[in-house]
Amino acid sequence: MTIFNLMSVSVLIILLLAGTVLGISLAAPDLLNPYTSQAKAEQMRAETRHFDAMNQLEEQLAAAKTEAEITTIRHNMELEEARYQAELARIAADQKYYQESLRIKLGAQQMFLSVLVILGGTAGLAIILVGTRFVLVRLQPPAPVTAPKQSLRQVSSAARLHHSPNGYEQMRIQARQRELLDRQIMLQRMKNACNPSKTTKEDYQKLPLAGD
Repeated sequence: MTIFNLMSVSVLIILLLAGTVLGISLAAPDLLNPYTSQAKAEQMRAETRHFDAMNQLEEQLAAAKTEAEITTIRHNMELEEARYQAELARIAADQKYYQESLRIKLGAQQMFLSVLVILGGTAGLAIILVGTRFVLVRLQPPAPVTAPKQSLRQVSSAARLHHSPNGYEQMRIQARQRELLDRQIMLQRMKNACNPSKTTKEDYQKLPLAGD
């Protein structure tokens, strides 16, 4: 999987988790509706039973002839009223319990998904940063290869003269001239050696040495 695929998958996961958290937050009232509707239905049935029971007791009270019957019917009416109020309290308590349980469950799910969103966002951001750096490194031109530094050496004038074309020619001419001069001196000495009478001591000492 390439770095671009990882970046796309991370962004998609972050969007899915964020959408799930938002969906749970918006769907909480709809999830409570079944419990609310059920509680209202039970309350209506309890009211109907109570109304029917009270009607029957009132009819019995109207038909009663003795004091004992009247007392018994009124006691039954009080019991019916107490039963009705207890049933309404039970319905309200059940509805509150369901609402609280659902709220805790939805809160835990939302917290878990929020943690996943944070972790996924952090991982996705890290992948995006690494991918961006990877792309930038790939787009940069290669660095030029630098040649190793060489130590500077002081070249003498004679060496510079030797390496230059004009200097080399000049040195060759000077060497040729010294060679000719040495030959002339050698010939002169040989002549003087053959005719020592024609050469004075002064002239002999004035002759340059070979190589001067």
